[in-house]
Amino acid sequence: MATVLIVDDREEARYLLESILASRGFRVVSTRNGAEALESAKLQVPDLVISDLLMPVMDGYTLLQRWRSQPSTASVPFIVYTATYTDPRDEALAMNLGATVFLPKPSEPDALLRTIDDALQRAKSSPAGAHSAASPQAPSPTPVPGAECSVKVLQQYNQVLIHKLEDKMEQAERALRELERDVGRRRAVEERLRESERKYRELVEHANCIILRWTKSGEITFLNEFGQRFFGYSEEEILHRNIIGTVVAAGESTGRDLRPLMRRIGEDPKSFEQNINENICRDGRRVWIEWTNKAVLNDHGEVVEILSIGRDITDQRRLEEQFREAQKLEAVGLLAAGVAHDFNNILTVIQGSAHLLLHLGTHTGEGRELLQQIIGASERAAMLTNQLLVFSRRQVMNRGPVNPNVLVTDLAKMIERMIGESIHVCTDCSASIPSVFADRLMLEQALLNLAVNARDAMPSGGTLRISTSVRTINDPADCRNPQANTGSYVALTVSDTGHGIPDAILPRIFDPFFTTKEIGKGTGLGLAAVHGIARQHGGWVEVTTAIGQGTRFAILLPSSGPMSADSPEPNPAESEIVKGYEHVLVVEDDDGVRTLVCSLLQKCGYQVIAARSGSAALELWREHAPQIEAVLTDLVMPGPVSGFDLADRLKAERPGLPVIFMSGYSAELSERRSELTEGLNLLQKPFSAGALARAIRAALDRRPNPANDLIQPPTGSPPS
Repeated sequence: MATVLIVDDREEARYLLESILASRGFRVVSTRNGAEALESAKLQVPDLVISDLLMPVMDGYTLLQRWRSQPSTASVPFIVYTATYTDPRDEALAMNLGATVFLPKPSEPDALLRTIDDALQRAKSSPAGAHSAASPQAPSPTPVPGAECSVKVLQQYNQVLIHKLEDKMEQAERALRELERDVGRRRAVEERLRESERKYRELVEHANCIILRWTKSGEITFLNEFGQRFFGYSEEEILHRNIIGTVVAAGESTGRDLRPLMRRIGEDPKSFEQNINENICRDGRRVWIEWTNKAVLNDHGEVVEILSIGRDITDQRRLEEQFREAQKLEAVGLLAAGVAHDFNNILTVIQGSAHLLLHLGTHTGEGRELLQQIIGASERAAMLTNQLLVFSRRQVMNRGPVNPNVLVTDLAKMIERMIGESIHVCTDCSASIPSVFADRLMLEQALLNLAVNARDAMPSGGTLRISTSVRTINDPADCRNPQANTGSYVALTVSDTGHGIPDAILPRIFDPFFTTKEIGKGTGLGLAAVHGIARQHGGWVEVTTAIGQGTRFAILLPSSGPMSADSPEPNPAESEIVKGYEHVLVVEDDDGVRTLVCSLLQKCGYQVIAARSGSAALELWREHAPQIEAVLTDLVMPGPVSGFDLADRLKAERPGLPVIFMSGYSAELSERRSELTEGLNLLQKPFSAGALARAIRAALDRRPNPANDLIQPPTGSPPS
């Protein structure tokens, strides 16, 4: 026995349908509106639905849309049975929303039962496609593909609603004219007028959208209950107020100039004008509304008012903005990834050669100073590349527990030396602060970038304060940031007493390459890198500023647990060059880098075997395997054998073989990041001669059985 769900607000209509269906043995469930129907379906999903369209609380169109969007009811046949929405446009909208059959009231019982039997039979033979069956009155419209479908259906819904409103107004006007012509029919006309007014009021007040009427001068003459709740006004408070300054911002706001809209409506009063406008609520919230506008004409065909129906698309706009931001990050990331590898190879040769000349000691005085300038310039160039990768979230992270207080205290000493005597640097660390799981070097870079910006904002001196604090977020909406989530966060804050940031440029401060500094004095990547670092760590950046009162940047990072000591072991001095005597296989496709690395290792006493590709390295391994005690290989090389492939093959033959990787930038690096430790078995290009020598020596000293090596050190002490 099939179950049929009846949805109709009129008791007599429900009773008639219940009688007809019960006579045929159907089990009948009756509800008064769409909301009750959805609740009923949660308890038991019916085999078929017969629904009216014009109903309070939730109309039939909204019910149909939600019915098709839920997996549990999506395939249940849905018959639209209506006496009010009988226009072909009404039927087209219902079929677009997924109706199985569109049936005007009244219908003969036998015809209604045949329609029900046919719908149930189609559903039984093809459940998945039951709702897409064509109406017996008209073929089903072709759905609009993709995301555009929902937008067009909403626009069609607005237009149907406006046409229905116009029909009701025309009915009222005809009734009034008829009353004037025939006083004797006054009672009948008044009754029809009251019924028309009741339906009109139901349609307007129960519509799940904003319905607004306003004059050519902007005076609001009507706002339905939904619109009143949405904007936060009562009917008495909003009537006769001007639309500018009430629901449209009087100040700078997208789409606030309504004159072009009025002109277009006046030129073609029968057209529908679509526009998207930034609107304001009574509490100051900014919202985005998609409006459908239609002219209201007097008896002479003149435009006297505008009827506007609006839907809130704020969340949709927010998602679109996030998508555009993601596209921007992807474009910058592709640019950075495209140049990072080759550019860092070039910087490796420049920086390594300069380091080598310094350590040879053949230059003194001015020559040594020039070499140091070359090294400094190459380090700054490497930092620019790194900032691009950080901003685009393509830089590989080396995360671990970081104590924010230790980070700030250590960094403040460096900033104080760097920033100049005219600026007072102070810290304000919370007594009890949890650790964060982060890349310490990245956080240091972010705070240094903010400190440099603060210094530039205080050319005559001032105070720079770096602080830590804990913030608990219970409602992400309070932060007005799409990245915010509930939880506990650590705030690293850098504030200054400088000139502040003007409102005009505040929205662009995190854009890559945007800078207000003179040409040659800024790259426009400092704040972009800060933004990228915060995003990579699952956090965000908040900015508070006022002209003449300074600026405050707060980096919010998810806390990861109790306080951590965060006391890393000190690194050896950069100038220290450790030496050795072993045989090292060097694999690098860039001729300049390969030549430099081989020269550096040979000057450290190592015996070097060089290859320009992974395939060539395998050939040399077959010939010199007993001699080779360590491998130094680039990650990205031409040919089928990458650095990781080469290491996997060689370690399969000799599991304890030390392998050190070199990388300028590699997407593969992030996939196997857990196997790598920078400075241990990973050298990020560009690297110094000291870093190279220390990495090779450390890898050789960690061998599990160095005493069993086939090649012994030369007679006498190793080179020192």
